[in-house]
Amino acid sequence: MKENIEAVEISLPREYIDRLNMVSLEF
Repeated sequence: MKENIEAVEISLPREYIDRLNMVSLEF
């Protein structure tokens, strides 16, 4: 799973990743 997440981070913009992290913290 971790490898897949790293691949997604490379393909997606940093801002989008930060938003996902913030949403995860909210939940």
